Amino acid sequence: EKNVKPEISSLPKVGAIPVYGLYVKDTQGAIRGAKYVYVLVRFKSNGEIDRCIPTNELEIPLVDPS
Repeated sequence: EKNVKPEISSLPKVGAIPVYGLYVKDTQGAIRGAKYVYVLVRFKSNGEIDRCIPTNELEIPLVDPS
């Protein structure tokens, strides 16, 4: 098993209230027609899991839209 670290970046959203969107670039391949859910994990200072936040489901289309 490879140790894979996706790229994570934070970009400001334009508006009256400063809000940041979190973007994660997945470096692994995806399968057409598959559904994926990412889980953001926050760790305590001792390394134990503090909180898990599942993302919305992402579906890869079976057919390329282009």
